[in-house]
Amino acid sequence: MRIGKLTSSELQKYVFDKTVAKNPEILQSAGLAEDCAALRTPKILLLTTDPITATGNNAGRLAITVSANDVAVSGGTPLCCLLTIIAPTTASAEDVGKFMKEAHETAEALGVDIVGGHTEFSEAVNRMVVSCTMLGTTRRIVKSSGAKAGDSIVMTKSAAIEATAIMANDHADKLLKNGLTTEELVEAREYIAKVSVVEDAKIVWKQNVSCMHDVTEGGVFGAVTELAEASGLGAMIYADQIPVTHLTAKICKILDVSPMRLIGSGSILIVTPDPEKVVKSLRNNGVDATVIGTMRSKKEVTAIGVGKSERLKSAPDELLLIK
Repeated sequence: MRIGKLTSSELQKYVFDKTVAKNPEILQSAGLAEDCAALRTPKILLLTTDPITATGNNAGRLAITVSANDVAVSGGTPLCCLLTIIAPTTASAEDVGKFMKEAHETAEALGVDIVGGHTEFSEAVNRMVVSCTMLGTTRRIVKSSGAKAGDSIVMTKSAAIEATAIMANDHADKLLKNGLTTEELVEAREYIAKVSVVEDAKIVWKQNVSCMHDVTEGGVFGAVTELAEASGLGAMIYADQIPVTHLTAKICKILDVSPMRLIGSGSILIVTPDPEKVVKSLRNNGVDATVIGTMRSKKEVTAIGVGKSERLKSAPDELLLIK
């Protein structure tokens, strides 16, 4: 058991070697006794922060990707980030190193520099808790509150992408005992490769877009509800038009959860008065896109399907309900 910070040599070996800045805007990066990172930029600076609490698997990858997604759907390019890692006393420096290796590889693929953060062992947690603060730059902010009545809602990819990977990792035994094949389990775990939306968002930056929002906690239904509340509007969602892969549907049925209410990083909701052009642009670049609803002035969010209608309200992500 250990408590407190990593030693200087451990920090250098397991952390600082993975935080070498490459972007010219970074004036000062992570280093021993350095309290702040520093950057110079003439553009608008975007800042966001996200914890990873739903799973311990792929935490390094998710920490970077989810925060980078927030910057991308706000119209920006992710530039650098700060990572806070609180590890349980049963963990080791090597465990931190494994996390940092995954985070470093993901950040490097996205062109993001890890420029600082904090790392320690603590009795306050029983598994590694991570928070990523991402900074990005843009010349035009795409706000989540910019939707207008009559705009269409376009969704990329499919529902519950991130949740599919998480469920396949965290509930493998139950899934295999109830009909999921080993091949399907492996495929579901590979959904983690689909969670980034950075390149997808770039495709529509120059389109006639009112706002964008990535699908995270609460799933598609939660994301639409947030968009509506932010814009002071309501929405009509065509539930039977929301794409759900066969594998996601099978896993959700076994675990008795709805794909519409599961964390869905990897998918974006794009609100636009020109849905045909947006969908065509995305599909031409290899990204699946579907019109799933319409924003409306009546301040309620309703999902309609085959023979039924449901008024939507904010609700906890159903990933938390799995036993």
